Amino acid sequence: MEYEDAIYCHQQVLEICQDLYSSDHLMIAISLNSLGQVYSSQGEYEKVEFYLQQALKMQQRIFPNAHPYTGTILNSLGCLCLDSKREKYEESASFLIQALEIQQGLFPNGHRDIATILNNIGVFYLTFSQYEQAENFYKQSVNMLEKLFPDGHPEVATSL
Repeated sequence: MEYEDAIYCHQQVLEICQDLYSSDHLMIAISLNSLGQVYSSQGEYEKVEFYLQQALKMQQRIFPNAHPYTGTILNSLGCLCLDSKREKYEESASFLIQALEIQQGLFPNGHRDIATILNNIGVFYLTFSQYEQAENFYKQSVNMLEKLFPDGHPEVATSL
């Protein structure tokens, strides 16, 4: 019942945002993404992809050059496509690379979102038993987090 309540609440937020804002607005894209994430928790991957794709298209219309949230959605799509049940590996790689390029362009000195994407690219390579490449991306992720956060910070610890 908890997921049903969460879906209902997120659908209500989406409807309110759609009533309040123009057809393309960041808050609508965020609501679409949030609804997709709830469906992700339930393993309803077609619905997740539907809402993430809608959010991505809206983001790209609102911010045609680049926006951090666009990178976040691309990262989420990359992880979704990597899921072993979906086996959309080429799409996964494409989404993750696009996400990385956007975030690196916006944050040339590093950002935790870049570290997250680097980690997810490591997971991608690990999926194919390409251990050297996986290790390279994991190390890049940890190194970035170590530069961004003080010693002993939980963000670094959870990435190890």
